[in-house]
Amino acid sequence: MLKIDGKKVLFTGDSLFPGSADGKVLTCPLVFRNYHRYESHKECAEILVTLEPDLIAPGHGPVFKASKEELKTFEGRTGKLLGFFDRLLPESEKWADIDPFRV
Repeated sequence: MLKIDGKKVLFTGDSLFPGSADGKVLTCPLVFRNYHRYESHKECAEILVTLEPDLIAPGHGPVFKASKEELKTFEGRTGKLLGFFDRLLPESEKWADIDPFRV
């Protein structure tokens, strides 16, 4: 994150972008950098809320504003995503990392 003209600008690459035309729904890819850890989405969302960026610069598309409320909503949605993973992965497999490109 950089401070530019007094604004906190967070560069997120491909890890966060607006998921709707009005930019009010934030979304993220299911697998970060072709790799997934069980709680990675939740951890990312918690950090995002803590950083309180004024502007978000995604890897693709225009820079956009995200209010604290929108970031908190995104954080809540990542908790729901974790619930989906809970139902998909057996308890004994939650330690596992998913790396589809490792041989």
